[in-house]
Amino acid sequence: MTPLPRRRLLQLTALTAGATLIPMPELRATPADYGFGPPPPYGAHPRVVTAPADLAALRLRVQGGIARMNHVEGLRPAALALAGNADLRKLQQTGQLTSGEQERLAKAVAGAALTAWLDDSAEIAATARDALLTWVRAIPAETSPDFSRSSHAVGLAYDWLHPRLNEAERAEARDWLVRRVTAYETYLDDKAYGFKPGAAAERWDNWVPHYVGAFGTTALAIEGEPGYLDRWYAKSVASMHDFLDHGIGPEGAPLELVHYFAYGMWQGAYLMNAMARRGDPVLDHPHLRMVPRWWSSDLFPWGRDFNSLADTRDVFNGVPVVYHLMRLAYPGDPLMRWVYTNVMLGWQQVADNLSAVLWASDLDQADLARSADQLGLNPGQFFAHSGLAYLRSGWGGDDVYFQFQSDPACAGPSHAHADRTSFTLAGESRLWVMDAGGFFPHDVGHNLVFVDGKAQGYFPQRGKILTYEDEGWASGIMGDAKDAYDYRTEFEHRITDFTGWAKVNGLWSYPYNPVLRAYRSGVLVRGRHPYVVICDDIRKDDQAHEYSWEALVPLGTLVVPRDGRSVLLRPVDVGSALRSPLQGAQPLRVPFTVGARGRYRVWLLAGHAYDGVWRWGSTLALDGGAAVPVSVASEYDYGDCAQPHWLPAMHPGGAVDLAAGEHVATITATGVNVYHALLVAPEGHDPAGPYETAPPAGSVTVRLGEVAAPAGWTRLAPDTAHPACLVTVLNPAAARITAEMFERRRTDTGEYWGRTIKLRARVTADEPRFRVLLYPHRNGDPLPAIVSDAQRASVTWPGGVTDAWHLGPGPAFPAVNGAAVRVRRGSRTFTLDVTYAGLRRLTRRHVTDRPLAGRLCDLLDRAEHEDRRGRIAARNAALESYVTRLAAAKVPAAHRDMLTNQAKELAR
Repeated sequence: MTPLPRRRLLQLTALTAGATLIPMPELRATPADYGFGPPPPYGAHPRVVTAPADLAALRLRVQGGIARMNHVEGLRPAALALAGNADLRKLQQTGQLTSGEQERLAKAVAGAALTAWLDDSAEIAATARDALLTWVRAIPAETSPDFSRSSHAVGLAYDWLHPRLNEAERAEARDWLVRRVTAYETYLDDKAYGFKPGAAAERWDNWVPHYVGAFGTTALAIEGEPGYLDRWYAKSVASMHDFLDHGIGPEGAPLELVHYFAYGMWQGAYLMNAMARRGDPVLDHPHLRMVPRWWSSDLFPWGRDFNSLADTRDVFNGVPVVYHLMRLAYPGDPLMRWVYTNVMLGWQQVADNLSAVLWASDLDQADLARSADQLGLNPGQFFAHSGLAYLRSGWGGDDVYFQFQSDPACAGPSHAHADRTSFTLAGESRLWVMDAGGFFPHDVGHNLVFVDGKAQGYFPQRGKILTYEDEGWASGIMGDAKDAYDYRTEFEHRITDFTGWAKVNGLWSYPYNPVLRAYRSGVLVRGRHPYVVICDDIRKDDQAHEYSWEALVPLGTLVVPRDGRSVLLRPVDVGSALRSPLQGAQPLRVPFTVGARGRYRVWLLAGHAYDGVWRWGSTLALDGGAAVPVSVASEYDYGDCAQPHWLPAMHPGGAVDLAAGEHVATITATGVNVYHALLVAPEGHDPAGPYETAPPAGSVTVRLGEVAAPAGWTRLAPDTAHPACLVTVLNPAAARITAEMFERRRTDTGEYWGRTIKLRARVTADEPRFRVLLYPHRNGDPLPAIVSDAQRASVTWPGGVTDAWHLGPGPAFPAVNGAAVRVRRGSRTFTLDVTYAGLRRLTRRHVTDRPLAGRLCDLLDRAEHEDRRGRIAARNAALESYVTRLAAAKVPAAHRDMLTNQAKELAR
């Protein structure tokens, strides 16, 4: 009898253990020459993510570039210092470590083990061996505060140290690993993010690659040795494929977006590498191969910085491990190379020396020089599975970037935020409307319509996408956030009294802010003067309420009122400035004179230079005293908040006593910063508000662009053509725009995420029908002439170009809801609506079974015919038949849901 291929045997083993089937194709996972070779025969080591055959190439890698830097400046010094490692010494002395200490020590031992193998160092190997044996003798194998954070590092340490361990030491370490993996398996067997049978569709969050990645990596360290079970690897492979199936949409957007996808892959990437080495086509998974497209879409126009919604946006690009692996795996993919270069020049959570030594690639500036055409990038990118649209006027650094989402996938208790139909906007190399992000998930941190001060529940319900259209000269998307207003959700195990709770969209939900409807659309009109129009159709009930259209604006933005319904946003300062060099910056000395003795607070108008390497910050010392951080120590002023704004020097108590006379402020820069002004103001004055205010009497302002600059600093001229953004409420006429400082402080946990500015347009009405135009531009560019009401708007540009807007529903545009729009420019028309014709077109596009698509369109023909005759019951019966038959069709879930949503809208 012919023996089963190993891969098929593993599949059957996994099925027996309750796992889902592993995809069958036998494909080489990558064309890369290094990093994915097969493991050696059983008994030979290392074998998990390296092999003996890799050693020559790996030694060549660490002779230069990023790999050398991480080896020489990271792994090797830590390995040489391992004997004195504080966590190791504590373990030797007390036999106990906290979870965080275990994670640090395990990774230090793994790094030392790799260094010993790579450097052929008996000295480092002896220290790492002693540390490994101390670990397995002191740390219980069967219990752990978190199996996922240290187990895989212990396994990798054993793998790299194996050739230098004697048989007794191997047996001792192996026994610990067998017991650890056995206990770890028991833990994961009833977890949806592990191996729980029948839970494949629930394996979508970062815990899957985090836990399962660590499990599989740990198990493979003893692959083929006494105590090892084939089912451990088989179950890991099955769950990892489940994650790629369900944790990443078909278009490439991970459900948990930038940070938590990368965070989960901190462990998951090691398992993926090990799987690829064993012939699994994991790196050819179609969802994973599309991730670079999504990464490219989420990047802001200036690059190096992701929009990165949900937890944790814009604090950092995330752990770099998965970027290293995918750049190595796809060496011929120009888009992955472009993304990787952006990421590595941006702000990162950790350097992660281990993965960098193994997989990091050197940067090539030519990768950033590729054009959008060369990279195959379209200005409109729609990710249906996650309800995400990224609409750009182009791919240049100054082009308009409009992002909109109404996420139907990542919802409920998770890293999702209360942000269904929220949006962000950038243009002219500046962010204008931001997401509060971080771990600030509540509705007040997002750009929504609030009803009597309340918007969407948290944890959030699912959003819906009704339609997305792209005609080239204009693109738009429409979402439905009613469920997100109606409910908040919760973990089932946290609900003590189920009164009032119900399963809605598969999530335990409780009434929060019920509304009759909550539609929103966003349309980007491209061309010489690209702009965005946001249309809302929200109604609480039949009573009047205070409705507030709200948008968060980054610090460093000045709000200039034009009239009650319109403001201009611009940088708080457009004068001359100084820019610090990336490295070797000499301190900047700033003399100033105060007129009277008193208590003063010192402020810097400063921030990050977007085109510099993403590392910034400042300290300030007065009169040769101790240096104090400038704001960053207490506020999360990264990313969008990094554009120059007023930052306080963090003196104890906030202020300092200054005598009358001359003083010197010494500013020391970290990384590339732009400095506009120094302000020394009486205690209590805060210059960071949204409106222009004069400093109080007794203040001193020094323009830093006019002081003597140290060598290496660059003087920047005043920006007469500075960025600006027009914000105009087209409707309702009674709405008034105001701006105020907003403290990002969570009411449930007390966490503080710094300040920002909040725009509000308020009106008391039963149905506000907000329509808001946003136009990023440059100072001196022409502004449009605008005439508008609830149903129409005309936007006329110099030269006579007029965009004629119909805002539904009304006699001239009998649309399905008040978020639908039609805009005409000359002979061109763009329509964003739900119509029978549009649904027929989408049905033919997404239902690949042509006969079935024809039958579905026949049902839509019947429904439209009955609709025109006013026979509502017959119309709805035809639409219900359409939905029923569509449910059985082989259509991607996200597109099926959008078609279903449209059919239900037509049935209202």
